[in-house]
Amino acid sequence: MSHHPRLIPIPLGMVKAFLILGERQILVDTGMRTHVSRIQAAMAQHDVAPQDLALILITHAHADHVGGLAALHAQSGAPVAVHALEAPALREETGRARRTGFLRRLFSPRTTPEQEQRGGIEPAVLIEQQLDLAPYGVQGRALSTPGHTPGSVSVLLSGGQAIVGDLIFGGFFGRGRPRRHFLASSPERMDESVRALLATKAKEFHLSHGGPFAAEAVRKAFEQDT
Repeated sequence: MSHHPRLIPIPLGMVKAFLILGERQILVDTGMRTHVSRIQAAMAQHDVAPQDLALILITHAHADHVGGLAALHAQSGAPVAVHALEAPALREETGRARRTGFLRRLFSPRTTPEQEQRGGIEPAVLIEQQLDLAPYGVQGRALSTPGHTPGSVSVLLSGGQAIVGDLIFGGFFGRGRPRRHFLASSPERMDESVRALLATKAKEFHLSHGGPFAAEAVRKAFEQDT
């Protein structure tokens, strides 16, 4: 491939999904169940139908990232990629994956029991350390970046954009500043993952909540916090 892929953020209120346009198309994360139509509309603006997706990649299996997965997977037929450690949550129930405490209240639209009992998804691609995205038409790779959850992954595109999910937090509304996410399975591993991304050629960090931020802003923020 001769051209870098194009990254299209899809704002969904307090969270984002991302569409990557290469020789083929990849959708990163699927928002909540109520966001499916907004994701479809954003894709349509770029002449991408669900059936055009080569891959749906999940950064981690929290409900605000996988709520729309069942519907978009059914519509597209695209294989689903997720880290092996997150796969059990997808198999269990995409509508209820790992909602606890205030996250359940914050990220859960009111649903009936029938709506909640959606079947799980069997991911076709399990990520361990990294996944080359070239077979799916995109110059880039998905990397294991644990910290927010043990199986969190980030996407590094050849143009220097990094999609980091909830590895870094930038605020629910507005741009804010980059900082550690307030939920971490391991703050130490989170810092290690951020440093690993900074050591790559990543130039711009795209967050699920807030951002984007230049690499230098992320570097300064995490140096100040350490």
